[in-house]
Amino acid sequence: MKQKTGIVKIRVNSQLVRSKKGAKLTVGGVKREVDEDAYEAVYSESKIAPRVEFTVQHTSDFSVQDFQSITEGTITFECDNGVIFVLEGAVYLEGGELSDGDVSFTFAATTCTEQLGSTSNA
Repeated sequence: MKQKTGIVKIRVNSQLVRSKKGAKLTVGGVKREVDEDAYEAVYSESKIAPRVEFTVQHTSDFSVQDFQSITEGTITFECDNGVIFVLEGAVYLEGGELSDGDVSFTFAATTCTEQLGSTSNA
């Protein structure tokens, strides 16, 4: 039986972060829109940047400002089913608000590469 993603580990510039349940990944790619007139339908394309959103527990060894200063980082989104997504050129977008001991962050990146896990459970 194949395994679906349940637990995710997130690394920012190789540092494992204590991400909480609910992390989100948008792999990015191309967005297509259709424009129709009385004679035909045509489409246009625009780029969607990869994006990752996650929340971490704020502990004494975690610097919020270090994460806010990231402009050319690497983020890995490691799924427990063996699939890994690597986001290159990551830049901090928003977050950093400390609430109830947690801090949320949103990053965008220039590329997202998917590395498939083992297919031994096929």
